Amino acid sequence: MHKRLNVINDFGKVIGQETGEATIFYGDGCGLTLPNSKLGLGIATKKFVSHCESDHFHGIKPDYEVDYEPSKLLNGKDEVLDFTIKLITK
Repeated sequence: MHKRLNVINDFGKVIGQETGEATIFYGDGCGLTLPNSKLGLGIATKKFVSHCESDHFHGIKPDYEVDYEPSKLLNGKDEVLDFTIKLITK
């Protein structure tokens, strides 16, 4: 039986772009060795569920999607930070 852990729920607002990782994953494994073959294997003991658990093929979708140009970031212009500051000061 998997223990459910909401990793991001109630954490706050997500601003920017969708993350690249899966939203449901397994971990906190334990290892054992099979007695006859002596093969080692690992078994996940927990299921981790992120903010948008409905789709395994997408990352965490932001509450506020903000596109940015990496070249602008290299030149000191952070569009996500600018959006965030505008959001919290209005």
